[in-house]
Amino acid sequence: MDWGRAKTVLILSFLLLNVLLGFQLWNDYKETGPATAFDGLTEETRAVMQEKKIRMDTNAKIPKGTPSLQTTVSFNQTLNSAERVPLVPPVESKAVLLSRNNFEEKFKDRIDQAEDYELDPITSSGKVFILHQMYGGYPLFEMTLKLYYENQQINAFQQSYAQTPSGAEEKEQPVLPAYTVLGILVKNHLQNGAVIQDVRLGYHGQSYNSQVQVFAPYWRVAIEGDKIFYVHAINGAVEDPSQEEKQIWE
Repeated sequence: MDWGRAKTVLILSFLLLNVLLGFQLWNDYKETGPATAFDGLTEETRAVMQEKKIRMDTNAKIPKGTPSLQTTVSFNQTLNSAERVPLVPPVESKAVLLSRNNFEEKFKDRIDQAEDYELDPITSSGKVFILHQMYGGYPLFEMTLKLYYENQQINAFQQSYAQTPSGAEEKEQPVLPAYTVLGILVKNHLQNGAVIQDVRLGYHGQSYNSQVQVFAPYWRVAIEGDKIFYVHAINGAVEDPSQEEKQIWE
């Protein structure tokens, strides 16, 4: 037997196998996203994702853990500017938004409670930067600070703000895992080819003609194409942007 030739054949076969495996891994990555991002998904959910060609954006992450949050939180809304408020003089660069310290230094004396807001890259655009008021480390999705950017300057803002919670505090309950929420959406709501851009836990509420605003914990799931789903983090009710709210968690 020609051992030299046999050795060469084995090496070439091994290299070819590695290439095929690498191609398969890359194909799977393109189909669904990073493998580690889906470690918590059920096999059934993964199968549906593959069938519907739903995938995760490469920059997106699925939060882990199930923190306990209040079932509802009531706030007194004290600011709700319907019109833009000019910034005079304007802020010369949007780079201040990249640093928390720079942001507070530029805006804390010019916009009330500016230090309570945090930038939301998902809903922001090139002309309007959107920040959410934070409560207990989580965003209040309806309480926003909008910064308007034009001619290389931030020249105006629009603001809504809710003050300290009013009334007795509600009991806390652990929220549904993000993986469970994604399973609900994948099976029942997401269309073929959907790309999941962001999954974030926060507080969401309806707008009423009332000074008191009531929020509940929700998972916000952003889909490529500016589509947002809100899923109640306790009972799994889905607010579909194209349908009426449905209760599908059992």
